[in-house]
Amino acid sequence: MANKENQSKTETRRIYIRSQRRWQEVPEEIYQEHTRFHDTYRHRMQDRGLCCCPRNKWWVCNADCLTCEYRNADVIASLDAPIGEEDDDLVLMDTIADESVAVSELASDRIVLEQLFKRLADLMPEAENIGKLRMQGLSDEAIAKEIGIPRTTFLSRIKAAKKLLAQEYPDFF
Repeated sequence: MANKENQSKTETRRIYIRSQRRWQEVPEEIYQEHTRFHDTYRHRMQDRGLCCCPRNKWWVCNADCLTCEYRNADVIASLDAPIGEEDDDLVLMDTIADESVAVSELASDRIVLEQLFKRLADLMPEAENIGKLRMQGLSDEAIAKEIGIPRTTFLSRIKAAKKLLAQEYPDFF
């Protein structure tokens, strides 16, 4: 009896790797996981009418019904296929939500951003130069030295400007 337990623990099974057209020996756990995944996928596709794989070819399944020779090509719909009534011009593509931003929103955001930059320039004339120096990766101390003011003064000016802009443009801060 102990011999059977040891044999079942080390037992290997074979799975067919379709892309390589060969059999591969794998441990029982891998075989069970592989079979469970492919069976679940195949059953889901059969329920949808996409898979017509015959029972004697299930071992060939690679869980890709779109490229399988046993797929039901008549069920796969085109985005240009009409849906609904015959006289209706509605196609599947019309039902997909348009997630692009409206041009009017882009234009208004651009105007607000330009106003924000103008107000920042009014509050801190050196703001554009500070931004360029930050983009170069300079530290606060190096930027303060570059624009000719003490580091603490530099930081307090930035804090004050940010506070005012946050009050005036709460959607951006």
